[in-house]
Amino acid sequence: MNYYAEALADEARMSLGVGALTGLGEGRVAFVSRNDVAAAAAGILVGEGHAGAIYNATGPAALTGAEQAALVAEVTGKPFAFAAVTEG
Repeated sequence: MNYYAEALADEARMSLGVGALTGLGEGRVAFVSRNDVAAAAAGILVGEGHAGAIYNATGPAALTGAEQAALVAEVTGKPFAFAAVTEG
């Protein structure tokens, strides 16, 4: 799954008080910034050879929930965890 990096930043900001991100299972997410998607789209629009092409805008790596939490901890300097929510 691909997801905007800005959404992770917002989610992390809202979760700092409890010290954990939550998510369904350990689904991996490849984060990409809106600015990167916009720049790529602009390049495609002004470039040639894209007629009929389909592109998938994605980040460089698909991160697990634990990897996302570790990234938040690294950026904020605060302990941060990931809590998987089970269906039910």
